Amino acid sequence: MHPMTKTDIIKLFGNAREVARFFQITDAAVSAWDIVPEMRQVQLELRRPDLYRKYRRSRPHKVKGA
Repeated sequence: MHPMTKTDIIKLFGNAREVARFFQITDAAVSAWDIVPEMRQVQLELRRPDLYRKYRRSRPHKVKGA
């Protein structure tokens, strides 16, 4: 799984408070992240596949052998 940054997930939701609300955690918990914990990424993929796909499409593709 590609590491998702706090900035990446905030862009998807619009602000940190909405991220916290989605995961039912505190704003402070979100602000402590540099990288979104892998289980949170899995939750996002399962509960909001539309947002997860949007994130995946925004990532640059790696070319094999490059």
